[in-house]
Amino acid sequence: MCQNGGDGTDRPERASTTGRASINKAASHAGLEKRPSLAIIAAMNVRYATRVSALSLLLVTAAMVPVGVFAAVDSPAEGWASAEALGTTVLLTLCAFAAVWLGVRHERDAFGRREAFLMVGMTWLLAPVLAGCPFFLWAHFFHAVPFETHPFQSPVNCYFESMSGLTTTGASILSDIEAVPRGLLLWRSTTHWLGGLGIVLLFVAVLPMVGATGKKLHFVESSGPSPDGIQPRIRDTARVLWISYTLITLGSILALHFAGLPWFNAFCETFGAIATGGFSVRNQSIDAYDSGFVEAIIVAVMILGAINFSMYFQLARGRWRQVWRDSELRLFLALIGIGAAVVILSIRGSQVATISGNQHDVGWLTALRYGIFNLVSMHTDTGFATADFDRWPFLALAVIVFGTFIGGSAGSTTGGIKVVRLFAAVKILYSQLQACIRPGVVQTVRIGRRSLDTHEQISIVITILLFVFALAGGTFALMLIGADDGVMDLTTAFSASLANLCTAGPGFAGVGPDQNYLWLPNASKLVLCFLMLIGRLEIVPILALMHLRFWKTQ
Repeated sequence: MCQNGGDGTDRPERASTTGRASINKAASHAGLEKRPSLAIIAAMNVRYATRVSALSLLLVTAAMVPVGVFAAVDSPAEGWASAEALGTTVLLTLCAFAAVWLGVRHERDAFGRREAFLMVGMTWLLAPVLAGCPFFLWAHFFHAVPFETHPFQSPVNCYFESMSGLTTTGASILSDIEAVPRGLLLWRSTTHWLGGLGIVLLFVAVLPMVGATGKKLHFVESSGPSPDGIQPRIRDTARVLWISYTLITLGSILALHFAGLPWFNAFCETFGAIATGGFSVRNQSIDAYDSGFVEAIIVAVMILGAINFSMYFQLARGRWRQVWRDSELRLFLALIGIGAAVVILSIRGSQVATISGNQHDVGWLTALRYGIFNLVSMHTDTGFATADFDRWPFLALAVIVFGTFIGGSAGSTTGGIKVVRLFAAVKILYSQLQACIRPGVVQTVRIGRRSLDTHEQISIVITILLFVFALAGGTFALMLIGADDGVMDLTTAFSASLANLCTAGPGFAGVGPDQNYLWLPNASKLVLCFLMLIGRLEIVPILALMHLRFWKTQ
């Protein structure tokens, strides 16, 4: 979310007077002075934003190489088709990159806030196209057995699946996941891992040439009200976050393999858990393993992924007390504990239908197992499931909806409005009530040791309202699109909008935990893709790109 942090991270760098005059002169000669919108575009450094965006997409392409090697080696008969699809995508992307690079390689003009917003927007719009290409190519050209129909034969379905992966939503159009080659399933899970802390943040961490632009990119792309720097240089911050992310990933892989999962499954389920994404390689999600030990490990990893990653840096420095004093962390753990207790009490004494189709009478142990796992999965906006919670009592469903909307901590891999915004909103409301009762007393809103100024308070409230408006708008759009064939009911439309806006994946009714999104019209899938995107970037960056007055700001 865009805020004035006071450190200059949200203010564009000034272009040289000569450069700006040259741009204006070129626009005048081209006749753009009579067309203000084009003049604005000419004045922006679109070429440099394109250059930085192309470099970040190149990292996504590089991630396909080891996956393609795995696909070819793992199962030559079946995997070679997916390896060909991945390899062809890499070659096509390199050709496109070379063509773009020739035109923008020398561009080194000013890179300010507007260019950062443009670069982040372009990256997140184009990355799903790139990530979805292997699915499309495999279904059309490289599959071993001809398909009469397959979900990946539709470019919209491929875009939906890859957007869901990169935004860590976990909504899927696949009805038979296990029929897809393991190479493509690994790539599908890898999109979760890449999108967990953000493609742009990975770019800032890996490529030191970003320099001064790195802070602006991190500011636009990071989730939460205000990303707290933990190193004086933003590149060092990005590296610390990605090192923590990688270490937790490796620990989870080893733990799941020790719990009995094959290496391939351990890798893929870990990618879904640490990124709080929810893509599984089994049709019955985590319930397919029928292991309380596996579920406990994944619960722990989902919670670790939902905590502000700067906490791990503090732990590494031995600042345990400072971590525990973090008000957002304590509130998040309290919400998880209270929510789990309510769900457990609600479902105890009833029956639980698992994703595999089994029925269990719910005693205390069964209630603990299914209640904690599914509540944590939805509260962290992961979307793994072991039970069809769509059939649970209303109170349990209300807690799940509330947790899905809130999400996890700022600076984590989760979606939702974030716990810190909920905490701040409650304090803002309380301060306003106190101001009405005692108007002569100055009310200060504090989060931890920091006081929120008026601008920050307004920003927090506006972001929450934008989430609510986006949820309502998405629900209305889905109902409008699905009104002709009558397949879209209000519960399905609302829960689909909530699950995709908050990057949670499954919803209720027609998009419940035992369903998928394949049956939706293409127009509905594109609406949900837009909700995933604005939910991942927390609405403001995308709205800024759509507003002409934003580009006029100097």
